[in-house]
Amino acid sequence: MRRITITIVSLLTLLIFAGCSGNLFMEWDKPEVPSVGEINDKNVEDQSGADDFLDDVGDWYDSDMLSGDKDTSDAVVGKLKNIYDEPSDSIDPETKQEAAALAGKIAIQSDPNAEQLSKNLIGSYDELSSTEPSNAEEFLKSLIPQEALDDLTTFTNMVNSLVKAADAYLALGESIGPDGNTLITDGELGESVQYGAVSVVIVAALDSLDGDGINGSINSDVELSETECQDLFELVNGTGIFTSDPMNAFDSESGSEYDGMVYLLDAAGLSFS
Repeated sequence: MRRITITIVSLLTLLIFAGCSGNLFMEWDKPEVPSVGEINDKNVEDQSGADDFLDDVGDWYDSDMLSGDKDTSDAVVGKLKNIYDEPSDSIDPETKQEAAALAGKIAIQSDPNAEQLSKNLIGSYDELSSTEPSNAEEFLKSLIPQEALDDLTTFTNMVNSLVKAADAYLALGESIGPDGNTLITDGELGESVQYGAVSVVIVAALDSLDGDGINGSINSDVELSETECQDLFELVNGTGIFTSDPMNAFDSESGSEYDGMVYLLDAAGLSFS
């Protein structure tokens, strides 16, 4: 009888732990993320180094260890950019595509408003396909979290995270190309389309305000200042209109710096032309 009682108590204890959300055992299993300096020192210039780094970063991302940590996320995204931008054949195309897809997600996850903005995009593809410049301002404003609309510094931080993400997704699309050479999984492709769409439309919106049309003028390697984000901040808050429609970045006839986004959409069987 005593043995039966002990067995029942043991089973109940296991069930209680198993039913806990994020139980203690899961916390113990979380991987340790290196310091920014250690990440910067990682070798990713060859296939072996790139594979090892991707494995580590995948674990950090899956364990939510980078969420909201801008400095560490920026270091990780910088290393992933080294992989997907590697011009030689020392790293295979599949690894480069995986690095780009992962870099985009991490850049967005580093900022809570960029992450919320991306989530707000889900279910908004019909609006995204609008070709009327008069609709672009309201569409963007409907997606941007109120916290970012209320404060220029917060808005600028969000934009800089999205600019980094857009660089990764445009590179991913260029790697896929017009022939649809997709080497990532369908799930990764679906996420890339969702996150890529919102990050690219923000970059195109900034680009459209420089007076020269949408010509790929935004440099993803340099942090944008609050002054550079001021016009877009004011525009989505109700002042001014776009002179060039940022939605043109999704136009398959554009032949622009944004063709990577068109290829990404085509690979997923989507089109906003």
